[in-house]
Amino acid sequence: MRSFLLLLCGITADTRLVGSDVPRACQRPEFHLGRGQDDGPVAHRARLGPRPPSFTLARVGRKSHRSTPAPPYNPHNVAAAQLRGFAQPGLSALSPRWGPADHRGSADETLFVRRTDDVMTSKASATVLTMVFLIGAGAISGQSGPRLPYVDYGACPFEGCTYRTWSVLADTRLLTDRRDNAAVVARVQRGATVRGLTGVVVTTKLGRAVVVRQITIGRRRLAVRPDDTVSLLHYLGEGYFKYWLRGAIDEEFIPDQAGCRNNSRLFNECSIQMGELPETVWWAKIRTRKGQEGWTRELGHFGNKDRFG
Repeated sequence: MRSFLLLLCGITADTRLVGSDVPRACQRPEFHLGRGQDDGPVAHRARLGPRPPSFTLARVGRKSHRSTPAPPYNPHNVAAAQLRGFAQPGLSALSPRWGPADHRGSADETLFVRRTDDVMTSKASATVLTMVFLIGAGAISGQSGPRLPYVDYGACPFEGCTYRTWSVLADTRLLTDRRDNAAVVARVQRGATVRGLTGVVVTTKLGRAVVVRQITIGRRRLAVRPDDTVSLLHYLGEGYFKYWLRGAIDEEFIPDQAGCRNNSRLFNECSIQMGELPETVWWAKIRTRKGQEGWTRELGHFGNKDRFG
């Protein structure tokens, strides 16, 4: 019986039971088994511990640590932004990391965490889209030239070239399409006249211009340096070429290297010189006197194409 009372009082001191749940013998600083008995065991004061200030059992750690309502959400609040990094499983957005591991924030704190997560997710998505856009723009600007074959509709590839009434200098077949194996739609005889309607210059291989020294070229006056690549599309006439540079198409006079040797009069013009000619095919659409229309790339068979000649 003595051992049982000692054990019970020890549990009482450790768990801090209060009120009527505490045995009467353990509520006193010291007790005896019975009045007038001198051999009763005495409970030590330190074993019992101090008397609790109230008689109510309290469960701590399950309610919000905040006693005031949460402030309205403000994504521009610097203090709130600094506390975003403290949010972790088991903690509210405003709880420090060293708080209890099983703490659960109140409903307003949970809403704050969710709103903060939404803002961070939106910013992350915007960052990803921006990176994708920049990468795509860099890939375009970093291309070595336009896609081939490059088709220039309506082009007439020499100075004074004109689509008008042409004379037939040699027998020529007119095709249904811009293909050598296309069906023949008509045949024109030498000495006849036809009408040149339009044309297309198709670039199958890009040419290349060599930049000798820094200079500005084209109508846009873009600055080029010796390490820049200027892709030539096709010839325009009188030394001018249509070229591709940094995603833009323009025109510039580009002399050949032979003409630039020991020619001080072309010092500025020879800052950019011909390196390699482009490979092109010129197709023209012809209409016969009977109204038949077809394509041909045998343009040497026709005369009166040059308005200056």
